[in-house]
Amino acid sequence: MSSTEVLHYSSKIHGAKLLSGLNSLLQDKTFNDVDVCVGKETFSAHRLVLAACSSYFCGMFTGGLSEASKSAVDIHGVEPEIFKSLLDFVYTGCVDINASNAQSLLSAADMLQLDEVVTACCTFLESQLHPSNCLGFTRFAKAYNCHQLVALSMSFTHTHFNQVAKEEEFLELNQDELLEITQSEMLKVETEFDVFVATLDWILHDPSNRRKLLVKVLESIRFPIINSKQLFSYVHNCKDLSLRVALGKLLADYNPERQARNTAAFKPQPKSVSQSLHYKPRRCAIKNLVVVGGYSRLRGQRWNDTVYLESVDKCDSFNQTWTRLSSISIPRNGHGVAAVNGTLYTIGGECESLMYDSVEMLDPVENKWIDAPSLLRPRSGHGTCVVDGVIYVLGGWLGIEMARSIECFDPALGEWCESGGMSACRSNFGIVEVDGLIYIAGGQSDQGPELKSAECFNPFTKEWNSLPNMRTRRVHCGMGVIGDCIYVVGGYSERLDVLQSVERYSITENKWKRVESMPTPRARTAVTTLHGHLYVMGGTLQVGITRLHPL
Repeated sequence: MSSTEVLHYSSKIHGAKLLSGLNSLLQDKTFNDVDVCVGKETFSAHRLVLAACSSYFCGMFTGGLSEASKSAVDIHGVEPEIFKSLLDFVYTGCVDINASNAQSLLSAADMLQLDEVVTACCTFLESQLHPSNCLGFTRFAKAYNCHQLVALSMSFTHTHFNQVAKEEEFLELNQDELLEITQSEMLKVETEFDVFVATLDWILHDPSNRRKLLVKVLESIRFPIINSKQLFSYVHNCKDLSLRVALGKLLADYNPERQARNTAAFKPQPKSVSQSLHYKPRRCAIKNLVVVGGYSRLRGQRWNDTVYLESVDKCDSFNQTWTRLSSISIPRNGHGVAAVNGTLYTIGGECESLMYDSVEMLDPVENKWIDAPSLLRPRSGHGTCVVDGVIYVLGGWLGIEMARSIECFDPALGEWCESGGMSACRSNFGIVEVDGLIYIAGGQSDQGPELKSAECFNPFTKEWNSLPNMRTRRVHCGMGVIGDCIYVVGGYSERLDVLQSVERYSITENKWKRVESMPTPRARTAVTTLHGHLYVMGGTLQVGITRLHPL
C-alpha cells in the first residue's frame, strides 16, 4: 500500500447525528449552562449551540454584554410557545408553521436572526395570500423588511383589486397606503370606474374624517377614460349630500349634460405628460380585444358566398376566452373601430358596394349599439385612431375616388369636422398612435401600386413628416406598438402575394428591421398590442376578386 494515498471521507449523516446528540443532551439537561427566561417560562439550553445558530445569541454571549456571565438571560417581545418552537428548530432543524403562528414566528425569528425560519415563514405566508389578508401581509412584511413577501402581496393586491377593495382591510388603509395602490400602473381592473368606486367607498367608510381628502385621493383616477354616463349616475346616486355636491363640482368637465350643451368649435390643445397619462388605461388594466363586423367566406366557396358580418366578439386577454357582444345594426366591412372613454365606435365601411357614413357607438353599461353623429362623407378603407380622446379618420375611399382628407370627432362636442389632409391619397394602410402622433405605413395610392412609404402626422400642428421606407411594399397590412417600436404585419403585395413577413420600425433609431415572420400569411388582418404582446386576428389567405379566403 502506498503511503501517499489519501481518502477524503465526508459523512452525509454526521450533521444529523450531531444535532440528534445535542438534542438528547438538551432533553437530559446534560452540560446545559444557560436558562432563557421568556415570559413566565424558563428554557434550559447550551450557550455554544445558541451562539452557533443565532447571531443574536452570539452577540449576547461573546460581545462583552453582562449576559455573557449570567446563568439566566431574559428575552422580551416573544411568546413562550413561539420561543419553544424556535428552540426546537435550533436543536432539530425542524419547525411547524401554520396560519395561527406564522406571523409570530417570523417576528421572533427576525429578532433572533434565524434567517432560515424567516424565509420559511415568508414562503408559507405567500401561499396563504387572500383578498381579506393581503394588505395586512404587506404592512407586516414591510415592518420586517421581507422584500419578497412585500412584492408578492402587492402583486396579489393589484391582480385581485376588485375583491380586495371590498374587504375591511382596504377600508382601514390610511391615505398614503391607499394612494400607493390607486396610483399603480399594475392594477388589473376591468375599467377605471372600478378604481373610482373603490376610492369613494374608502371615503364613505369614515366620511367625517376623509371628506377633506377627496381632492387628493381623486388625483390618481383617470377620469377621461371613464364612461361619463356611468360616472355621473354614481355621483347622482351618492347618498352623502356633501360628497355628491363636491363630486359634481370637481367632475363638472365630465358631466354628460354639460358636454351636450357645449357647442364650441373643436380646437384640440396639446396636453402635458401628466394629463396625457390620464387618457391611457393602466399598463396592467384588464383589456379586452373586440372584433367588429367584417366578412366571412370558407375556402373554396364562390365570391357570391361571402357573408358580411354584424357580429361583435370580445376576448378577455387574461382568461383568453371569447364571448359574443351585442351586434351592430348593419353589416360592415372596410370600417374603422375606435375606443374612447369606455365607449366603442364603429365608423363608416361598406356592404355589397354600398358605402356608409354612419357611425354606431356601444354603451358598455347597457351593451347596446346606438347611432352616433355621421361622418361628413361616406368612407371605406380608411385609417382610424384615437389621440387624447379624439377620433381621427384618415384617407380611404370616398365612393370611386381615393381620399386624402382627414376628419376628427370629439365625443364631448358630438360632431365631425375637417382636420387637415394627408400628404397624398392613401387607402387600406396600417395606422397607430404613439405619444400623440399618428404613424401610417403601406397601403395603396391613387397611382395604383402598393406603397412601402411611411409617414408621421402631428394632429395639433397638422404637419406630416416622411419616415424611411419599409423594405416591402404592402397593402391591407396591420400595425401595432410595443414600447418605442412599431410593427407592420402581413398584408398583400402583387409581386409576393399574401405576406407573412413582419417589419419593425424603431422610433428612437428611425429605421426599419425585418423580424420573425408569422406562421401563416395574412392580409386584411386586425392587429393590436396588449400587455407587451402583439395580437393578430383573422384576415385572408389570398387576395383577389376571385380568390378571397378569410381565415
